[in-house]
Amino acid sequence: MSSLDLAWLLFSLVGLLVLLAVWQLNRASSERASMEARSSFDPPEGRRRNLLRALDRRLRRRKFGDNLGQRLVSAGLEIRVVDFVMIALGIAFVTFAVGSAVLAGWAALLLAMLSYRVCLVWVDRKRAQRREELIGQLPELARTISNGVSAGLSTQASLELAARELSPPISDELATVVAEARVGQSLADALERLRERVPSREVGVLVSTIVIQQRSGGDSVRALQDMAQTLEDRKDLIREVRTVMAGSVFSGWVVAGLGVLTLVGLNLLRPGLLEKMTSSFLGVAALTISGSVYAIGLVLISRFTRVET
Repeated sequence: MSSLDLAWLLFSLVGLLVLLAVWQLNRASSERASMEARSSFDPPEGRRRNLLRALDRRLRRRKFGDNLGQRLVSAGLEIRVVDFVMIALGIAFVTFAVGSAVLAGWAALLLAMLSYRVCLVWVDRKRAQRREELIGQLPELARTISNGVSAGLSTQASLELAARELSPPISDELATVVAEARVGQSLADALERLRERVPSREVGVLVSTIVIQQRSGGDSVRALQDMAQTLEDRKDLIREVRTVMAGSVFSGWVVAGLGVLTLVGLNLLRPGLLEKMTSSFLGVAALTISGSVYAIGLVLISRFTRVET
């Protein structure tokens, strides 16, 4: 590693530390401002708002920022859009600086863009995990609502009971539904927004059952009990299918990881090899073809082993 590469690496690390320090300072400032707001009688409109808050509001007005904000909320991440963008850009910058030490400039830039994309994929992964946890709680939710209705409570009162008794993440979503219903929205509209926030067949079926039973009447207790048993059976079936498919998914990622580790090992044995490969036409062609084959294989494995929920 040359002195220029070492300087780039040190500069990137210092930049990352500065970004983390700014984020921590802004987080502490936000917490202090929140404490002052709770203890002050002054109207919040008259308080000074810092630069990052204004930037966060501007980002949320854009389509990209609004979409990202909804993804962060759906993932259960208590972080603002501007903070996430700063962290992701810092990771991309460090990745570019480290990659430029062993790769050509265009390859390091591509790697930095991929690292930013990985941050978004991580958010989507957290979102999917939260959705899976919520779906796993649906049988218990159906039983709780059924018990509340059989005890003489209304559907909305049963939902309030479930929001208090159940654990997150389903309790957080139910609290939102109850809050929307209390401010004048119809329960059907509040449940419909729940289905939009958590897109799933199970959630859709449960919401449709509750809305239909509320509008047309009928034996809602029996319907919810049957729904709870059906959701429980479906959850067990999905768990068994994913257990069977886990070996194939793991093997695909292991093979892809071995390819990357092979390149890293060759570069360690012969320093500068990756830089030469990414600077020549034949090397770029070989990396492009092999990377495309690995990517196609991983996409096919994910498609064939995906379990729709």
